[in-house]
Amino acid sequence: MKFNSPEEQYEYLKSVEHYIRRERADEYRMRSRKIQIINEALHKTRKAVISIGCSFTEGEAAYDQEILDVLRPMGGSYSNFDYNCKGHDIQELMDFAQQFDLHFQIMDEGRVSQWNKSENNISVNSRPLEINNAFVNKFCEHLDAGYVPINAGHAGNGNMAAVNRLFTYPIDWDICDEIIVLWCYSDEHRFDISKDTNIDHSEMGHDHDTMWPKHEAYDPDIEKFHQGADWHNAQYYLTQTAWSDAFAHMNFVTCGSKVDTWCKAYGAKLLTFAAFHPVDKQTMENEFCMNKIFRDSNRHREDREFSPFSIEYIQHNYKALSRFPWDSMCEPGGKTSFFQYVYSQEETYNPNLDMYKLIHDHGGTPNDWIFPCGHPSAKGHDLLAKWLIKESQDRGFIK
Repeated sequence: MKFNSPEEQYEYLKSVEHYIRRERADEYRMRSRKIQIINEALHKTRKAVISIGCSFTEGEAAYDQEILDVLRPMGGSYSNFDYNCKGHDIQELMDFAQQFDLHFQIMDEGRVSQWNKSENNISVNSRPLEINNAFVNKFCEHLDAGYVPINAGHAGNGNMAAVNRLFTYPIDWDICDEIIVLWCYSDEHRFDISKDTNIDHSEMGHDHDTMWPKHEAYDPDIEKFHQGADWHNAQYYLTQTAWSDAFAHMNFVTCGSKVDTWCKAYGAKLLTFAAFHPVDKQTMENEFCMNKIFRDSNRHREDREFSPFSIEYIQHNYKALSRFPWDSMCEPGGKTSFFQYVYSQEETYNPNLDMYKLIHDHGGTPNDWIFPCGHPSAKGHDLLAKWLIKESQDRGFIK
């Protein structure tokens, strides 16, 4: 479709015709997120693979080569790697949105996010393309055995939000004969709370806000997510009055126990692996089983000597820790996390570099296994999917 002027093309991108084309395209791209589509498919096959986690599960920045060849995203480091308010040429963005049937928008200046390090107010939403390339979709495509992909990941969220989605969305689990759960767990220090501003259980995601450890007072000039002072300070005071490594470990163990209980209730099989921040069981044992924290009346941590531990104290803490499904843990490709496995495909791989160092010091990897925002590309998701299939087969999960 050709246009006589940019203005004419812009009018098309706002038209009902383009909206309908987007909806038709997204019906397939978002098949792993839309509850009605998921349930209709489950009633036919009775087999599901559900991935739970954060942005690494959702598929953030999972761009394939076809997308990169047309128009490469911008951003990274302290910015999302996408087409939202970056320095792309407006004509290129309109052509991109038209070719891939994506939502094109001129945003109000007040809505432009500081997180994006904005250079203009032109936005193209490429998330459906990214989600389409997520590892749960690739798992089901490569396996080609009738499994319905369900993507319950969401960017920025932690493990509590991921696990809660197993329980809260109206998916017809009870009709399933086979379920595989792929828990790509996030940083255990994230703390999720239910979100009341977008109560929509027709599509996965946008259901929790996440609190992160904040050790510094509010400074709008460096606030990553363009958060207001009150929300920043809520996280700051949580950090001061409740957060610790032991706090994070206890929440992580509780999440694992919930997942394990859910899997037993539905006869589901579970694979658990790190997105980018692996837990260390020995460290967790030391913090969870052999630690004691004291706080004053303001809930500030006190520097006090630990009391002698009784055998009963230690034994029951170990029993509590054992409720986590440790036997479900696996290491993709022999690496400690999804991130490390994908990063290891580069000749320049350095196992001592974590995601944050790679983002800030290197800006991604030379061959686009990891993008400048720290997320794996589509070929990284494809690599993981193939490994997860083999691991599932080796464990006898797949009949």
